[in-house]
Amino acid sequence: MDIVHITQCLADEEVDCLAGTHLHENCYDHIIDEDTDVYKPNGELLLKFRKGIIPLSICKQAYPSLRTGATKTYNRGTAGGNIKKDVKSNFVVAGNQTKGGYRVKKDGTLSNVWERPKPILSGLIGFTDKTSRMPYCRTTRWTNENPEKFALALPLIQFISKSFKELVPERYKAQKARCDKTIKDWVIPNSVFTTITVNKNWQTAVHKDAGDLAEGFGCMTAFSAGGYKGCNLVFPKYRTAVNMRTGDLILCDVHEWHGNTPLVPKIGVPHERISCVFYYRENMYKCGTLKKELDDVKRRNTRDGTPLYI
Repeated sequence: MDIVHITQCLADEEVDCLAGTHLHENCYDHIIDEDTDVYKPNGELLLKFRKGIIPLSICKQAYPSLRTGATKTYNRGTAGGNIKKDVKSNFVVAGNQTKGGYRVKKDGTLSNVWERPKPILSGLIGFTDKTSRMPYCRTTRWTNENPEKFALALPLIQFISKSFKELVPERYKAQKARCDKTIKDWVIPNSVFTTITVNKNWQTAVHKDAGDLAEGFGCMTAFSAGGYKGCNLVFPKYRTAVNMRTGDLILCDVHEWHGNTPLVPKIGVPHERISCVFYYRENMYKCGTLKKELDDVKRRNTRDGTPLYI
């Protein structure tokens, strides 16, 4: 196993400017594809990579289920990439500067141009917390509709949770403590995760994860089928990349800027890349019991007073 102490290659201001942009293959100097621990200049852990640590039998069982969790969506924020640049000079062009789908001018006012980001294939498995649009905790739609598939994915989820405990025990301990304060209805059984994000054939733009527990740590794996190159996970601030394939596990600081290089299919060869991110959503400990949250939903009304069930 290698232990690497990296240096900072880009100033913070330079990396911030990359938010929402798509990286190219020339954005890294060092690529990791064997067991490696990587530390930042200040001594903090950036990532641990373990090649082929997940048994193939577990991967084969989980893959057919998890691959169905990624569906078309426009709602992935900065990770979805920049909305197209406006040719008029008075529009902001960096990052995902929109409000309600409308472009934001440099003076802070809204334009009359409504824009939609490019669709990507992504979805949530497990449980999610309250939002302004859905003010109640809930089981995700995929999980509700696919209990058998969810059950088939549990051995993978639990193996990754166990590996998290062994490889980054202090971060695991913090996440476990939060899980212990959370009603068990909202924690995936025998794990320290509430939620999994599943992505299909997606080159994420440069972003920082949001909504996960800050004291925890990001856990990722991927399923690689067919022929393709690229889609490496890159931390541009350190010009360091990781080549993640079937059975591999990355534990990393997802609050550093990161994104993927392009996914390049081999001509005439079918391909598929499914990536999964396992985490604890930071506000799940505030959720009531499943029954209480369901009762809250049933008490909601439409404007005309008709009961609304979601």
